[in-house]
Amino acid sequence: METLTLKPAGYLGEFIEVMYVNHADSFSYEGMAEPFLGPELFFNFGENFQLGQHHFQPHSPAAAIIGNRLTSVPVKASGKHFTAGIIFKPWALYPAFRIHGSEITNQVITQLALLDLRDLTHAMQSASGLSPTRVMEVLEYQIVPTIPFLSPHDSFLQALAVLENYAVENTKINLLAATLEISHKNLISLFHKYVGISPIKYLQIKLIITAIERLKAQPKTSLTELALDLGFYDQSHFIRVFKAHLQMTPGEYQRKYAR
Repeated sequence: METLTLKPAGYLGEFIEVMYVNHADSFSYEGMAEPFLGPELFFNFGENFQLGQHHFQPHSPAAAIIGNRLTSVPVKASGKHFTAGIIFKPWALYPAFRIHGSEITNQVITQLALLDLRDLTHAMQSASGLSPTRVMEVLEYQIVPTIPFLSPHDSFLQALAVLENYAVENTKINLLAATLEISHKNLISLFHKYVGISPIKYLQIKLIITAIERLKAQPKTSLTELALDLGFYDQSHFIRVFKAHLQMTPGEYQRKYAR
């Protein structure tokens, strides 16, 4: 698999995590796409690719917007593989396309014309048949400059910064709201607008993603120690939250994936 990535600098880097192009003449994979915070503008130029219930038609530049993924979903690919996309910050779809977070979380939208994004799909259609390097240039110079980013609400960014720096399960959201001098209701409303979920749910997903990374890097990690490190009340609480998002316990994940 040939993979090209580009992380925008400056202002665009505040909204975009990474741009990528994946290419392989022959590729076969079937598994589960794990929870992920990073909505995506996705394009498929290859053959068979399926994410959840969505099958992207082969040999045509199929486009989609994929929201933050809170649970594992099946993914399957076969034949020639050629995908490209822009992965945004978890909160950046509303600033980019005015798509309310709660409308896209756990969703895949393939009818971009309904979102007035015809120009994006037309630009990528022109990239069909190009090399991976040229497709990346289309992303960088034709797609990204047309996205009308707006700055998110200051209170949301401040709350996000706190959660990023103090990512433990027992963070008190009511105290966070009081510190920012906004109501608990308004704080939750801002998170639903930008991320599609509540601050507590956002924090839980971040912790589960951290747990997945730890289990992969250190397969023999003590689950009790991991739960306490992440700030869960106890191992049982950690197991319940983990299973809700991956449909398996951390112990099962260790045995199946973290070898």
